[in-house]
Amino acid sequence: MVSPTRKLAVVLLLLSFSAQAEFREYGAKFVVRFDPDAGVAHATIAIVPGEGRPKEFDFAMPASRYKAVQGDGKVVRTGDRVVWTVPKAGGTLRYDVVVDHKRSNGHFDARMTKRWAIVRGDALFPPANVRTTKDSEASSRLVIELPPGWSDRESGYMLGKGGQFVVVNSGQRFDRPVGWIAAGDLTTQSEKIDNVNYRVSAPKGAGLDRIAILATLRAVTPHARDAFDELPDKILIVGGDDPMWRGGLAGPRSIWMHADRKLHSENGTSPLLHELTHTVTGVHAARSDDWIVEGLAEYYSIELARRANLLSEKLALRAIRLLRKRGASVTSLAAPASTGELTARAATLFADLDAEIRKRSDDDHSLDDVVRVLMRERLVSLADLDEAVYDLIGESKVLEQVTVE
Repeated sequence: MVSPTRKLAVVLLLLSFSAQAEFREYGAKFVVRFDPDAGVAHATIAIVPGEGRPKEFDFAMPASRYKAVQGDGKVVRTGDRVVWTVPKAGGTLRYDVVVDHKRSNGHFDARMTKRWAIVRGDALFPPANVRTTKDSEASSRLVIELPPGWSDRESGYMLGKGGQFVVVNSGQRFDRPVGWIAAGDLTTQSEKIDNVNYRVSAPKGAGLDRIAILATLRAVTPHARDAFDELPDKILIVGGDDPMWRGGLAGPRSIWMHADRKLHSENGTSPLLHELTHTVTGVHAARSDDWIVEGLAEYYSIELARRANLLSEKLALRAIRLLRKRGASVTSLAAPASTGELTARAATLFADLDAEIRKRSDDDHSLDDVVRVLMRERLVSLADLDEAVYDLIGESKVLEQVTVE
C-alpha cells in the first residue's frame, strides 16, 4: 500500500517548486453590475499585464446564459466555448449573464429580484483554460456594483481598499471569484470566531436565523480548527426563502442555507455543519468516489457537534445508529453522485474507521489526520484514502470491506 515512488515524486516536486523563481504577476479585475430591470448581470474581466501576462482564455460560456460577449483583442465563440485572445497591452472582456437559474426540482440556485441577487461567483465568472507567459499568476480583485436602491454586497473574500474584494484561491494561478455572492437589500450579522470572519446574510424578511447560526459556529469553530488545522480567514453564510433551493449548498469560503432548513436535524446530523465541512476541507471526489466527500461531511456534522457539546455522547451514538439503519441496504459505494442512503453508509464507515485508527494507534491518531492529508490532495479517490490510512496504521480492516463495483 505504501507508494515509495509517489512519495519520491512529491519530494522532487516540492524541491522543484522551491527552486523556481517567484511567480510573475498580472492584474485581473472582475466587475459585476446587477441590472434587475434587464434580468442580467453585466460582467467585465479587465487584464493589466505586469511581469507576467495571459495570452488566451478559453471559457466555458453556454450561449443560453452568457450573452453579448465582446472585448478587446480577438473573441471567438464556438458552441459553448468562448476564446479570448488578449492584446499584449491588456484589455477587457465584456458580457451579460442571465442570473436566474433553476435546478431540476424547480427551485433556484441563483436568483435576482428587484431588491436583491444571490448567485455564485463561479456563474458570473466561468472557468477557463488559460495560456500565459511563463510562471504568470493573477493578482485579482472583485468589484460588485449596485443598482440604485441596493445598499449592500457580500462575498467570501476579505474586503480590501477601495471597496474591492481581494480574490485569493488556494492552488490557483488564475484567481477568479468563486463561491456565493449576495447583493441588495440585505440584513447581515457578523462575528470573528477563532480568527475566522463569519458573515451571515440574507434578504430582509427572509427569516434566516442569523443569531442561531452564529451561536452554532461559535461553539464549533475551535473544534473544526483542531480537526482540520486550516480554516479560511472568512466564511460567508447566505440564506433566503422560497423559491430558492430548499437545502444547503457549500461553495469556496461560503455556504448557502435555506431559511427553513433546521441547523440540527431530528436524526442528529447538522446541515450547517455538513456544508461547513465541505467549505473548510475543500475536498472533491475523483471518478465515482463522491461517497468519500459526502460521507466525511455527514460524519463530521455529527462529530463536530459532539465535540462542541451540542450533542451528547448518547445522541451522537444514536445518530450513527440511525445512519447505519438508513444505509444498511447499500451494497456498493461507487456512484457519480452520492444518494442519501449511500451517504449514510459512508458516514458510518468513517465512524468505524476513526475508531479503528484510534485503537490501533493508541489514540495517537484519528480520522482528523487522514482528512488533513486529503485536504492537501484536494481531488481524492479511494486509493488516496487507502494510502493516507496505511501511512498511519497499515492495512485497514474497515477499508477492506469497501465495495465500489
